[in-house]
Amino acid sequence: MSGLEAGSDVLSYCGRCKMDLNHVVIAMKGTAVLKAQCRTCNATHGYRSPKGITEPGQIVAKKKRTTTRSKAEPIEAVWTRMWEESSSSPVLKYNMKEHFGHGFRVDHPKYGSGIVDRIIHPNKIEVVFKDDKRVLIHGGPPANET
Repeated sequence: MSGLEAGSDVLSYCGRCKMDLNHVVIAMKGTAVLKAQCRTCNATHGYRSPKGITEPGQIVAKKKRTTTRSKAEPIEAVWTRMWEESSSSPVLKYNMKEHFGHGFRVDHPKYGSGIVDRIIHPNKIEVVFKDDKRVLIHGGPPANET
């Protein structure tokens, strides 16, 4: 398991999830991983080799994750730009039963004003709010009128 350090990703068996999943290395002794935290359930436990792997050399470690958030445009600047671009659109109250399309302005009771950035699935939309992007449920595409 050479090349591993605290904060690196490693494949480990999670007893809570009952699967081999990605974990973050929490503690090491020399080159041996002692503790890992599951990226799925956030449980911290002693490192357990993935099922079917008996030699530590078989495990391929991933590089430590780096964030690109600092290089990207801040979310508030994205929201401001999108809000100004869609200034001709009315602001609609968010209701999960209603249909929303790309560029729609939405007023959410908890998150505030947002703009629909993309349609993820027929019934899911990604909305840009001042503080974050969020995935919301909506009524899906409008029914075809015949």
